[in-house]
Amino acid sequence: DWPGSYYPFPAVVLDGEFMVEAPLDALAHGAASHLSVIVGANREELSPESYGPEIKGGREEVLQRIDWEIAGMPKTLHATQPELRARSECLVAVYEAERSADPWRLG
Repeated sequence: DWPGSYYPFPAVVLDGEFMVEAPLDALAHGAASHLSVIVGANREELSPESYGPEIKGGREEVLQRIDWEIAGMPKTLHATQPELRARSECLVAVYEAERSADPWRLG
């Protein structure tokens, strides 16, 4: 059972393979220098209504959503479904470890 009730979005997990640095750091270091990029925010970006879709299917739903998100990434473009699932499992495991670490002692 997945302990979260909402799919965190946007969310970044620095796993050392897909994401080796925070997106804004990557942009600052030229990762997308060949592209025109607009970065911004809006007033309602972090309102309770924008937390993302509610997760009702537990951990399996989270894994399916991540499978979908990473399927078109360059390193997974030709991956099989079991390979995608293995990568999604790794990403979720890292997220769960970070989430349960409670570095700010929030409980």
